[in-house]
Amino acid sequence: MSYTSQFLELKFGACIYIAVAALALGGCYDTHRTPSDDAPIAAATTTIGEIRRLCNGHSVDVATNAVVVGRVTTTDAAGNFNRSLFVEDDTGGIEIMAGTYDLCRKYPQGVKLAVLLNGCRVGFTDGALQTGLRPEPYASYTVGYFMAEPVIDRHLQRSNDRIDIDPATISLDEADETLCGRLVRIEGLKYTPLPSDTESNAEPALPVMAGYNRFIDTMGRTVYTFVRDYADFADEPLPCDEIAVTGILLYGAVPNDGKQYIVKPRTASDYEIGNNNRSTVAVALVR
Repeated sequence: MSYTSQFLELKFGACIYIAVAALALGGCYDTHRTPSDDAPIAAATTTIGEIRRLCNGHSVDVATNAVVVGRVTTTDAAGNFNRSLFVEDDTGGIEIMAGTYDLCRKYPQGVKLAVLLNGCRVGFTDGALQTGLRPEPYASYTVGYFMAEPVIDRHLQRSNDRIDIDPATISLDEADETLCGRLVRIEGLKYTPLPSDTESNAEPALPVMAGYNRFIDTMGRTVYTFVRDYADFADEPLPCDEIAVTGILLYGAVPNDGKQYIVKPRTASDYEIGNNNRSTVAVALVR
């Protein structure tokens, strides 16, 4: 491993130059163009964790040739991730605001992807680092979508190097905002709605996966899952046994319960009854 020193130009209204110690890191396909077998991708000049550290919670415009390389950890095939995908390296995760549909066709889970950040906006939503374009001045969000395929192709390069991705298995006392945007697995959870959600004379409805659902672990700590109403598995019954949940870790406001950690699953199979005796690790097994 070799280390190089570059200048990453980040714009917070005016241009400032920040020295970056950059680390040189060694579905279905139809309508989307895919690379040839020997298609090269750009080499990493920095890491996702370093970009996150430099931005420090701010929205930033990148104006130099910063490149991060990681693997895709999500799929939009089941509809819970919509027009975006997450990529992570050994240091963190980032959401790519693509703005197009059926991303799993060109960017399946586990494929290695180079993200060319020059000309991009980088910011944060629900604790997760995001990248896309600068939004319109009237927009309420901090990072806009790429929207068009030629724009996406200018900033994303995918290889044919693809492996299965294992999530980082963490406990809730290990949850930290620096893990937001990463694929995690949390074990020993039981569905436990807020008391205010059950205070009604009406017959309680059977819980389904859609919306925000509250779980507690064996120590009484809280985490939520979130499933879009339009996800294919939104109406699936929610397991009421002890489960493990896999998904992208977020930290944001939930109805009637303030800010909480949230796990956003990719498919219904990310809810697992029992723990399968997996060992706890601190970082995802991404290579």
